[in-house]
Amino acid sequence: MILKAVAFNCISIATVSLNFLLQSVMLWVVNKIGLKTISETSMQLCSFVFISQFINTGLIGLISNADFKNTPLNFIPIQRKYPDFNESWFIDFGVSLTNTMMIQSVMPYVQIGIVIVKIRLNKAMLEKNISVHSCEQILKTNAHTIQQFVESYAGPEVELHIRYSFIFNSIFVCFTYGLALPILFP
Repeated sequence: MILKAVAFNCISIATVSLNFLLQSVMLWVVNKIGLKTISETSMQLCSFVFISQFINTGLIGLISNADFKNTPLNFIPIQRKYPDFNESWFIDFGVSLTNTMMIQSVMPYVQIGIVIVKIRLNKAMLEKNISVHSCEQILKTNAHTIQQFVESYAGPEVELHIRYSFIFNSIFVCFTYGLALPILFP
């Protein structure tokens, strides 16, 4: 029983990790296409990342566990044990999908935490010392230009197209499986 729970958690972590890998691959693919405008690039990147993540999160698990024996899709060579949403499907695939969505719901906060740590480390590397002269704080840094100083305190560029694709993926997976797994809705 414990081994099965560990396996479900490993599958969930692997799915989320593969989603981040797909995000990087799709970024590379869209940059190789060489679209003319930033908005066109953002739109295509959002679409590509969403489609690839939805296929990875929502469809591959369903197709790989489905039994196509008595269906028009019986030419697909996958013959598994779930002809329908039965008790075994909920125990196996339902738990894994729920774990994946719970991990994915926490990942934006993990990414924000990583960005904050990077910013603070960058500031700490540039700051030399702080001295107080006549009630005013003078900050001496290793930055040689104003741009280096601003970049040390500014965060990274916000990539809304990636966040949108993440939100679309979560919404589509929740609405695809929400009637069978109502715990996905909250």
